[in-house]
Amino acid sequence: MTLVHFGPTFDKKIKPWVLPDFTNRVKEGQIAVRWNSRVTAIEQGELAITSSWREDRLKADRVYIMTGFAPSLDLLKASGVAIDPKTGIPEHDSETLETKVAGLFIAGVVVAGTMQTRYSSKTDGIMATESSRGCSDSALRRSQS
Repeated sequence: MTLVHFGPTFDKKIKPWVLPDFTNRVKEGQIAVRWNSRVTAIEQGELAITSSWREDRLKADRVYIMTGFAPSLDLLKASGVAIDPKTGIPEHDSETLETKVAGLFIAGVVVAGTMQTRYSSKTDGIMATESSRGCSDSALRRSQS
């Protein structure tokens, strides 16, 4: 697992109960980190990453986009996911959290749209991960065409 983060470290708003667990997993080598970097493309089986000093590619079978408490919906819209103009909720299957774009799942505050207090990010993350495990390679390929 690799975390790609735009800054040199987490900002001061990271949940205090998350940081020690994350820091320990980095120290143990369970999570690699690419600080001062951005994902510039998500492609079949890999990511393009750019930092101030280089461009790189990482193999990836899953990508979780974690944008914080006020997520940007631009990537979902650009991927073809309809967003309800009244609620801000992306169109998705409430059982699996998969959008109409095969292989594209949502989790966390984005699931609730402008009613962000309705959902637990942790529960949604688990549900989306479990659902994506059943997502076939052919469904992922369909989403690329």
